Amino acid sequence: MNLRVFVLVFSLGLVVNLFAQTPSLSPSIVPPAKRLNIAVIPFVGDSNVTPEQLSFITGKFAAELLKTGAFTVLDRGKMDFLLREQGFQQSGACNSSECKVQMGQLLGVDNIVAGNIVKFGPEYAFHIEFIDVTSGQIVNTVEISKSGDLFQVYKSICSQGANKLVEAVLGITLPGASPDIAETIPESTKLFRSNGEPEFSSSVAPAATQAKLAVATPAPSVSKPWAWQTVVGSIGAGVSLLSFGSGAFFNEQARLRQIDRNANQASYDTYIADNYGLATFNSSTADLLWRDYTDNKNKAKAFALYRNICYGFGGFSAAVSGALLLWPSGTGPVVTSRVSAFALPGFMAVQVRF
Repeated sequence: MNLRVFVLVFSLGLVVNLFAQTPSLSPSIVPPAKRLNIAVIPFVGDSNVTPEQLSFITGKFAAELLKTGAFTVLDRGKMDFLLREQGFQQSGACNSSECKVQMGQLLGVDNIVAGNIVKFGPEYAFHIEFIDVTSGQIVNTVEISKSGDLFQVYKSICSQGANKLVEAVLGITLPGASPDIAETIPESTKLFRSNGEPEFSSSVAPAATQAKLAVATPAPSVSKPWAWQTVVGSIGAGVSLLSFGSGAFFNEQARLRQIDRNANQASYDTYIADNYGLATFNSSTADLLWRDYTDNKNKAKAFALYRNICYGFGGFSAAVSGALLLWPSGTGPVVTSRVSAFALPGFMAVQVRF
């Protein structure tokens, strides 16, 4: 009985400790009140990209930017409504800087994001511009190239482009962003020699944009949700479940053999008491009853030993997996694996009759 109480208290303690040590979700990298207000205007492209595809990719890129938590992105529907209300007239694509700045001023945003998609052979090149509405200057550019069909690469182009734009504008490297997939060059720092080759100066972005970007906070550290501790701990939790399940099986077998042993002992004692010393007494029958008794007794001991081994190994596995799973390693799937590791084995162990 004391062992049952110990297992119950131990399991409940682990579950409480689980939720006490689970780290909270990471906050946004930039507080909402300090984010730059931006609008993503419709992308342009060559003849290899249809207007419908450009419209869809524009929306996808805006969604990826919003997902980063670095900017306040103007809703596409609201943007179209505001432009109509302001009487903005546009024939064809908005390619000139004057058109983009005018659009940004009408929308009341700090910056405009424009994009261009062009196919070169087997690759699609994606060029992104981050434009300061106040000064009309291109503050940053991001360029990404991907090989494959457009339906295969548009997702990675949008997600990586958004991450790289955040890195270029705010100096924040988002978790999971690959440093080698894009080239980010502050447009305001570009100079060109007489032969057309680029060189770089120490000039900086417009002061208005610098003042806005200065409020950005550095990105907090974000741990990986599936670190090796979680993987090994989850495997250990599975082993622990299997061990406790096997222990419960052997415990039941030991209980049944004990019942048979007690029945055999009662039959043997009754036979001896009723027939010993009489003509009806048969030593072979007595030996057979005694062998049944000892056989079930030995089997009960063996199953009890197997049960204790399984419980011991299960408890060891639960302790090891608990130490690993309680390692700070993120949220989400970790919470599920921790609950499975402690609540289920603890519940099964408490149900066993010791």
